[in-house]
Amino acid sequence: MKTQTFERKKPKHERILEAIRQEIESGVLPHGAALASESQLCQKLKASRGPIRQALAELQRQGLVKARPGKGSFVHNPVEVSGVIAVRQMLVLINSMGATPANFVVHELIDGLSRAAEEAGERYRLTFQFHRNPGLIEPESIQGCHGVLMAPFTHDGINAMRGLAERLTVPVVSVYNRLDAPGASQFYVDHEAGAFDATDLLFRYGHRRIALLGEPAISPGPAASEREAGFRRAAKAAGLRDTEAKIVHVGVDSGVARANIEKLLKQADRPTALVVAGGVITPIALDAIRSAGLSIPKDLSMIAVDDTIEAALNVPRLTVVKIPLIHLSRLGISSLIAQTGVRSTPQERVSLSLKPEIVMGQSISSAAPCV
Repeated sequence: MKTQTFERKKPKHERILEAIRQEIESGVLPHGAALASESQLCQKLKASRGPIRQALAELQRQGLVKARPGKGSFVHNPVEVSGVIAVRQMLVLINSMGATPANFVVHELIDGLSRAAEEAGERYRLTFQFHRNPGLIEPESIQGCHGVLMAPFTHDGINAMRGLAERLTVPVVSVYNRLDAPGASQFYVDHEAGAFDATDLLFRYGHRRIALLGEPAISPGPAASEREAGFRRAAKAAGLRDTEAKIVHVGVDSGVARANIEKLLKQADRPTALVVAGGVITPIALDAIRSAGLSIPKDLSMIAVDDTIEAALNVPRLTVVKIPLIHLSRLGISSLIAQTGVRSTPQERVSLSLKPEIVMGQSISSAAPCV
């Protein structure tokens, strides 16, 4: 599902700032040029002195304008001064919580963002910050950057980053989870659709006893609950009873998680197929399956969310729900560059969901008739 929404106009001072910055970065106002006086800007931009002064103060903070007492404001744009290419600094804020499943995704996301920035050229540079408590970040602490990309993983992180985005004056883009901050574009994963497709695929292979191994206690973010919602929706659409479609919360400790999975697999009416709803659970589930003396896919079919190393190296290779992190990274960087680049233009807010892809391995077989 893809959606695109448009927000109301930005505050007057932000629109003035963008108009002046566009003239500077496009070369209409070259390095060293004097800006019009406040009264002239008021007349030209049809604004009062308050928004004009707010915009000029922010341009000074960003280093694009220098004020000379008694003489006025002058452009300071080092795009082509002395042959030096200006570097557009883009800050990436990542909300990461210790040893959580989110951290598995973080590594791939960092790699994707770095590659996307490199592909964009030498004018763009990423700086990464990792915060367990984004609520402690103050807008004033984000100095010298031209745009901010946010990657929230937890519920607390989403709330804190949304509040921060509303206070920033530079462009903001978010990736992975929905941020829903006014004026900020967002590119997020449709976790529910991925779990729905995985469950529906197993049903189409004839499985009616399907279990989802969930991780809400490990990953305090929306992905876990959205995957459970997708599993329930697919089970309902397939007409499965609660005794046939089960959600098992495996727990935080790996030993406890393995014991819980082994207990599930030893039941007389054990599931014939599993949806493993997180990369951190995959190796634990594989160990539990081997310990129970079961074989994939002969005795048990399995689909794993996240294309982990364990899923790729397992024999047989696991069918996975692949999160489109590379695509997300490129969309996020492209959107930020469109708003912060040398020839940037005002951009409408975009809200786009990306559906995970089922990548087939050899871990699914048709269900045997129930005895």
